[in-house]
Amino acid sequence: NQRPRLQSPLIQDPEFTKLYHDFVRQVVRSNLEEDMLIFEHCPNLRIHLAGEKSLTSPRTDKDHQHSEAEINFWVPLTSCFGDASLWAESAPGKGNFHPFEVEPGQAVRFYGNQCLHFTRDNRTDSSRVSFDFRAIRMRDF
Repeated sequence: NQRPRLQSPLIQDPEFTKLYHDFVRQVVRSNLEEDMLIFEHCPNLRIHLAGEKSLTSPRTDKDHQHSEAEINFWVPLTSCFGDASLWAESAPGKGNFHPFEVEPGQAVRFYGNQCLHFTRDNRTDSSRVSFDFRAIRMRDF
């Protein structure tokens, strides 16, 4: 059951774009210890409503021909926990899946190219809103 992909007006908003680019410049660059990055111009906005089925099955970004040099950043705009979160394994092939339990103002960095990640049926009373993007250090490009 494929859901249609919609381009959110939030993602197209110039003020959001400025904040996103500032976040990449100020937070992501220092986190990756790199002055020059390649990153997705337009992040992916994800909404997983309370009581809704899973949005994704377990996958790696490699399954979708993404570069092995990419590093994923996942940024919640709501509290994320349990079934109202993104789940991932801690290292490739570990299979020790856990939800990212984070609050707005926090971000998660993970290696989605090699680590399986997915969502579960959201059996909570909380909807999840988040955005995510991938970045590559110039030295890895």
